[in-house]
Amino acid sequence: MSYSNSSGQAPTIVYDLGMNNGDDTAYYLAKGLKVIGVDANPSMCAICRDRFSSEISAGQLTILNCGIHEHFGELSFYVNVSEPEISTFMPHKFNTRSQKWRSELVQVVPFSQIVASHGYPYFVKIDVEFCDRYVLRDMLANHILPTFVSAECHEIDVYCLLVAMGYEDFNLVSGATVHQKFENFLVHRLDGSRTVHSFPRLSSGPFGDDLRDGWTDKNAILARILDCGLGWIDLHAKL
Repeated sequence: MSYSNSSGQAPTIVYDLGMNNGDDTAYYLAKGLKVIGVDANPSMCAICRDRFSSEISAGQLTILNCGIHEHFGELSFYVNVSEPEISTFMPHKFNTRSQKWRSELVQVVPFSQIVASHGYPYFVKIDVEFCDRYVLRDMLANHILPTFVSAECHEIDVYCLLVAMGYEDFNLVSGATVHQKFENFLVHRLDGSRTVHSFPRLSSGPFGDDLRDGWTDKNAILARILDCGLGWIDLHAKL
């Protein structure tokens, strides 16, 4: 099974891993990209199927209701009752004294298998609440190296794996300030035009060439990570 981009054409597929309510997917679609949205939460997938029914019908969006993990199988997925955006396979990573969870069994698959079925990525957004390292390890093992990738940096493993994958240019986006920093933000579309997009609270913000400032090398970005601390930050990398 091949994971390489063998078509000879520039890839235009975005993988939205941890799609949640689709706010990030809306941005990728506005750029004219094809999106594969993945989420383990059936309720969120239902919301997105209704929200993007036209894009699904047009073949611009595919939604997969499954979890991303190291192996095929079933795992208990814990839906956060009050904050569905932090639903996770690892509720123990959060302060469970103030959190209420509802568990359900969901199918899990390695990310590389999804790529094999749906195409080589241009960008991969990874926001799967402490399972980000599983995705990156799978990408490293199968030589899946998109032009752009981002992952939520709860653990230093995320930085280490991106460096091991050969990425040399990095950027950092604070999740808490996305909706303020990138309000009415000018973004590039696939056809070369530009459009204004406002990023809602809890969205991941822009990626790639839309992040015009802040790109730096692995040493400088490590210093920035250590300065701001691990947590609700997205580490971006590009080839």
